[in-house]
Amino acid sequence: MFFRVIRSIVIVPMMLVALAAPSLAGQESAQPETADIPVPTGVIYPGQVISSSMLRPRTVPLRYLEMAGVFADRTMLVGMVARTTLMPAKPIGLNQVVEPDV
Repeated sequence: MFFRVIRSIVIVPMMLVALAAPSLAGQESAQPETADIPVPTGVIYPGQVISSSMLRPRTVPLRYLEMAGVFADRTMLVGMVARTTLMPAKPIGLNQVVEPDV
């Protein structure tokens, strides 16, 4: 009897894990592994105010956003002033733009 109890304690959870594994695997693949970040469409020179038409989306891996200090949202960039020259298709670093002087 003792072995039946132990067997049921071990086998039932293993069966549940086996049944749940395919659905868990589907959830992992459903999450996007990339993100769109704003990058310049052309050269933006220091002192220029950034407009929406100066930006386009670029797809990067999510790992990149975790490692690099770059803007991930276009709305945060519009109206900012470039501190350095921003090159086309290159991610824009957080320290490359400033708030405009009033």
